This record gives sequence, C-alpha cells and structure tokens, in this order.
Amino acid sequence: MPQNTIRTFRTVFGPVALTTAIVLARTPHNLNYGMRRTLCVRLPGDGGLADSALRATQLALPAQPWYRRLRDTLRAIHSTTCDGYRTWVEDAVALASEAHPKRDMRIRYLNEALNDGILGAWGHTVGSHKVNMKHPEYAKPGKFIRTTVDLGLRAWVLGCGLAKRMKEGLSAGFDYAGFTVCFCPKSRHDYLTHHFNELVQPSGRGHFVFFSDDSCLAVRVAQEVRMFNIDITACDTSHTAALFELLLYITPDHCRPTMERCIEQCRTPMIFSNPDYPEQSIKVRFKDGFMKSGWCFTTMINNLATILLFAGMVEEDDWTPGGLVRGAARAGYLIDEPPLLTNPSHLQFLKHSPVRVGSGAYLSVPNLGPLLRVSGTAYGELSPSLGRTVRERAAAAQLGYIRSAFHAVRTPTLMRLLGAPRAGDCGLHYHSESHSTYAYFDHDTALGVRYSMTQTEMDEFFACIFGPPGSAHHGEWVDRIMHMDYGLPPFSHP
Repeated sequence: MPQNTIRTFRTVFGPVALTTAIVLARTPHNLNYGMRRTLCVRLPGDGGLADSALRATQLALPAQPWYRRLRDTLRAIHSTTCDGYRTWVEDAVALASEAHPKRDMRIRYLNEALNDGILGAWGHTVGSHKVNMKHPEYAKPGKFIRTTVDLGLRAWVLGCGLAKRMKEGLSAGFDYAGFTVCFCPKSRHDYLTHHFNELVQPSGRGHFVFFSDDSCLAVRVAQEVRMFNIDITACDTSHTAALFELLLYITPDHCRPTMERCIEQCRTPMIFSNPDYPEQSIKVRFKDGFMKSGWCFTTMINNLATILLFAGMVEEDDWTPGGLVRGAARAGYLIDEPPLLTNPSHLQFLKHSPVRVGSGAYLSVPNLGPLLRVSGTAYGELSPSLGRTVRERAAAAQLGYIRSAFHAVRTPTLMRLLGAPRAGDCGLHYHSESHSTYAYFDHDTALGVRYSMTQTEMDEFFACIFGPPGSAHHGEWVDRIMHMDYGLPPFSHP
C-alpha cells in the first residue's frame, strides 16, 4: 500500500525474516476499518455471548456481593499507596524528569507551561481529541489498523502522578480467595522470573499476574497445576460506565477531584480525520465515558478489568477453558477460550516465557517473534547519528534492536557477538536499569525451547538477525516462531 508522508515510510534495510505479516498504511480505506476496530461492539464468540448482554452484566456488577467485597479491598489498598499524594502539580514536576523516551519533550512542555503561568489551570478538558492511525506496523492478515488518541501532555500532566501511585499499590500484590493477585509493573528479568516460578509452582491456591490486559493464570486443581494465558477480546472498547465508577470508588477521597477531571477527559468527542484531506473529519460524541488509548489511566483501568474477570472466574470456580470464558462473562468481558498449557514454556507474559534450568527453577527469556518482527526495518529514515553511511546506520540500528531484545539474557553465541550486558544496552529508544540482573545459559537452544528449536535452527536464527544489510531469511523455524507468538500462517515462496 502507498504511504502518505515521509514520516510514515517504512525503511527496509535487512536482514529481514520472511513471514506472512502485512503492513498497514495510513490511508482513508484503512481508517474506515480502524474506526470500526476502535468504536464497534465485540462480535459474539462461539458461546454466542452478545455485546449487549455483556455490557448489561457489567453495569449490574454493583449488585453482586463478590464485586462489593473486591472493590472494598482495592479501595483499602489505594488508601495506603496514595497517602502521600498532595497535588498533581508536584507529581508532574517530579515525574517529568524521570527517564522516559519522551522525557525531553515532557520537560520542555512543562517548562513552557510554568513560564506562561497556566499550569494551575491545566487539567480541564479540551473540546475534542484527535485520533491517529498507528505508524505502519506488521500485522496479522485480516486485522484492522490500530488507532491512538492524542490527549496531549495537558492530560498527562494532570493524571501522571496519581496513575503511578495507584499502579504501585497493585504491584505489591494481594490475596484473593487463596490466590496471589499481582500487577507486574515492567518487563524486568527479575520480576518476570519471580512470576513465572510462581505460575509453575504456586505457593497458595494459585497465582494471577497481569499488566493491563496481558495476564497469566495458574490454579491448583487436585494434584495438578493448570496454567493459562488469558486474552481479552477488544479490551479497550469493552469498558462501560461501571469501570469508570469503580476507578473513582477506589480512589481515596483527597485524590478524587483529580480523578474526576481525568475521567472527564474520556467524555470529550473524538475526531477522525481523512489522512489525505485533513479538513475532512468526523466527530464522534459519547453518552458515557469511553476509554481512549492515549489516556494516562489506560493501564490502570485495564488492570481493573483484568482483576474483575479473574474474580468472575473465581466465582464460576470451573477451571477448564470453557469455565474461564463463563467466569470472564460474569464480569462483562469476552475472552478467547484459553488452551490448557501442558508446557510451562508456552506461558507468555509481556513478550517473555520461562525456561527451566538445571536447578529446576525457571528463568525468563524473551520471545523471538518480536525481534524478527522489527529486524531490518525502521518507521522512518535512519538517523544520521547512527553513522556516516547508510550501511553503517543500518548496522547500528539492527544492533540496537538485538541489544534491546537480549538486554537481560546471554548464551555462548550472544556472549561472543555482544559481550556481557552493559548499562544502556536496552536499544535505541528505551531506558536501561543498571540494577536489572540477567541470565546466562550454557546452550543457545535455551532461547528456542518455546519453539522446539534445534542448535542448527538457532544457528540459522543468529545468522538471520546478525546477517548483512539487504539479506532475507526464511525457514520452518521462522514459521514456528511467528505462529507461536502471533498466530501467523506459514510463509510460502511465490
């Protein structure tokens, strides 16, 4: 598909893996389908669960005793973690200086506001919010282009501090019906390793770990541990007014004015503009709050949805794939029927999976699909800061992708080609925490356990990602990786 501007041009410099993924351009045709993905209701699943019925169930949750107990538990958690919150201005000034890909922009925008003397008036909603199509990205055939909502830094400044405090409250974990329920705040090696070990051998009745709408569940049933990856269908567009009411309910009283103004941001209209003729646009208004992807409480409200559907599963108390679907429906959510995992390496959380080591414990390793997905490509022109020639820039960009993917793991081949991890080895656009640990494996095949890869196939994988610019690679191992991580069908040469 043709691209519209130079900013949306996808540079392909190789080495690339040949797959059946498609690249969606920002065109009027794709915007039509992007609007459908963003605004339309969920399609009924195999069980015939209608969107209207699920929404009615969600709106009726306050009448359920289990729901009232859960919301009181969450309110108690956040009354402690938000105790130090004073004003959103103080938190915004502190957070603007923290390491982040948008750190410089946040500081510049905040300083401009402070100099103009308008910070005290910030947080009020603007008239409407613009919807953007995502930059061209590899997608599964049949998928619609994704959209994001540009709420602007004004919205971020208002809610950033409160959102961070509330997420920190969930990261400590809490007990629910004998399960440990825990938010994993980031994909650090030590965090993921801990949760994977708890999933394989839960210390109590079970373990449930989540980040936004990404979650894994383990439950003891008789003498076995059953493990599942949970995937919510159309999570962002499945929240009714009940979720916004829950978010407000669990917010401590002294923080409520800030939360009320943040929720008001989700009631403003959204504008979809024709990418070829920006003056042509459609304004969509909402009767109730509508969760926008760029909202600073997106992760938090998705966390609440994930906790709710888990609590519904506990109430259903049927730990089979079909029982989990019915349990999620108790909370008003539709999930894909999750297969019962018999191999721990098939667990997948934040693009990582566990691998067993000699001691019997499990270590977190990155999935290989995300690296193959970006290998040898860039959203725009390669930055001149990467090198003098195009070849130098391509090699530097590719090395950045590899270091980002494997910043917390080493094998003999990776140690030979990359050396030991260094602070700053998280790639070109991501901050590296110097206190994060990393894992070393004696065999390269540890990275391919999830995909049943042999040493020969691992050699081909390394030959691919470390290959010269302009090269393209394919093998049965590529198909297995991309099918396992993204559900892609196998690639066939024309």
